[in-house]
Amino acid sequence: TSVLYSCYESLESAESILRMGIWGELRSDNIIPGRSASYDVQEMLKENILPTNTLVKWDVMYQTINRCNTVCHFAPSVQQLDPNYSIDELNANIAEAVFIRDLCYFYLLRTFRDVPVTFEASLDDQRDYEIPPTKFEDGLDLLIADLKKVEGHAVRRYVDDTRMQNSEASRSAYQNSSRVTYLAICALLADLNLWRGNYSQVVEYSDIIIDYKKEQYRQKRTNLGNIN
Repeated sequence: TSVLYSCYESLESAESILRMGIWGELRSDNIIPGRSASYDVQEMLKENILPTNTLVKWDVMYQTINRCNTVCHFAPSVQQLDPNYSIDELNANIAEAVFIRDLCYFYLLRTFRDVPVTFEASLDDQRDYEIPPTKFEDGLDLLIADLKKVEGHAVRRYVDDTRMQNSEASRSAYQNSSRVTYLAICALLADLNLWRGNYSQVVEYSDIIIDYKKEQYRQKRTNLGNIN
């Protein structure tokens, strides 16, 4: 659990958040750079991704990816040693690590197109990790297939709030939004398929999310009547 949480810690580090913001939202119409925007930010907005730009460095993303790869590598052997660590918990934890890993790769692919993609952990210096770049479309296909393997293992809800009034549910909402869930994987699969042009899959995964939320609301109305 501690090692898995380190994947989250790496993903939410200041350097990681900065790059996700710069590579994603900054290049959209949602954010406008202020007068104090650095030279590197201004160059990113001009599509300058030369190595001289410090914001182009992707080491923090691969550090997160390797932590996730390490969880996926060692977790099955931990489960064999610890009878209290169930198969369901193992599969759910691997689903979380796979999501975080693939989210990082998704940012890299959208920003740089062809990037090295590996699902194997870098554990020592005995192996050659000079990996050639994976083509953009092939990378998207790898991520889609990777997530589809684990989507059924992810936790739906960490806390069942269908019997809680909104005031009570709001106090525990962070538990369902601060970790990877089945719906988070569906959302990422919808976005990946959108970039790949698989529009029927986009609709399929979007409908899963919408239908789940509708059913969640129906259950809450059934359990509580008027919701306030």
